[in-house]
Amino acid sequence: MLDFLQKEKIDPALLAGIRAFREKYPVSEALTARVPKPRYHYYGKEVWQAAIAALLCGENLLLAGSKATGKNVLAENLAMAFYRPAWDVSFHVNMDAASLIGMDTFVNGQVQFRPGPVYLSAQNGGFAVLDEINEDTSGEPLADTTETTVSFEHVHFSYEPGHPVIRDFSLTVPSGRKVALVGATGSGKTTIVNLLMRFYDIESGTIRIGDQN
Repeated sequence: MLDFLQKEKIDPALLAGIRAFREKYPVSEALTARVPKPRYHYYGKEVWQAAIAALLCGENLLLAGSKATGKNVLAENLAMAFYRPAWDVSFHVNMDAASLIGMDTFVNGQVQFRPGPVYLSAQNGGFAVLDEINEDTSGEPLADTTETTVSFEHVHFSYEPGHPVIRDFSLTVPSGRKVALVGATGSGKTTIVNLLMRFYDIESGTIRIGDQN
């Protein structure tokens, strides 16, 4: 990514700042899989330089614009340039602070804090990409999703390596059906919902909504 930025003639002082940052704050091996590997490059020298300068000064970024203007591409490119892990968080109508930051839960009869994606990003010096869903202003009726089946297929998940929370979980919810997740505190009910919303990435298995993985 730095070679690409050099070809785009980004200010050498900003590139030196990125290199110094990467040297001072190396990523742990456990989090390297979370460093994005962008499929596309973002082109725009002025935007790049403003974003890099802001991040080097410790500022947050608000990438505003209509759909398909490259906001997510730039976010991924920035995370790769600084070589930091990233957590993608989408705003949904049922999202609350606990889903973002974390909540208390029971583990082996003891209360433990279960961190959310924003907490994990801050704790590990990562990029928390808060991607707000664009509102539909077309006036067209919403697509009918009543014929959509939700399925979990052999899902495994851990908040921390070596401490599995969900083991080989499979569930199919046919379209039009309602399902209640019942269990003791800390048994994974909220985790299942958060995985469906993709607040966290599963370790293995598949989660499908209709034909979409």
